[in-house]
Amino acid sequence: QYLQLDHANIPMQIATVADTKIDFRDPRMVGAQSPDRIDNNLCLTGGKTALRQVAKLVGQSGTSLTIETTEPGLQVYDAEHVATAPFKGHAGQPYRPFSGIALEAQGWPDAPNRDDFPSVYLTAGGVYESKTRWHLRRDAK
Repeated sequence: QYLQLDHANIPMQIATVADTKIDFRDPRMVGAQSPDRIDNNLCLTGGKTALRQVAKLVGQSGTSLTIETTEPGLQVYDAEHVATAPFKGHAGQPYRPFSGIALEAQGWPDAPNRDDFPSVYLTAGGVYESKTRWHLRRDAK
């Protein structure tokens, strides 16, 4: 499932990913070469859980990134609007659109305003705990 957004990018309702641009149950390309733009929260669970795998990316070189988290959501952003010129990035050049992908384990956006979303409420003196692990692997070709 994912959060459908209105014209102002405010979550409106929970919807199924089936037959949408963000149905990643079968692997597919993302980024500039894809006609679909992505900046959505995937609804993984209805609340925090034990650490479990939620995503895997595999590059053309065979390098892979696996993400595990306890969080109920995963924001996926294709970096369409990234442009840092004149400021330089790590390689000494400005970042351009689609220069990366953001995968952010989190609570669901707008949860404080939505009783039907998993709570992100933290009381004074309460403890917040979240675990996310990234496993990077380079496969030999």
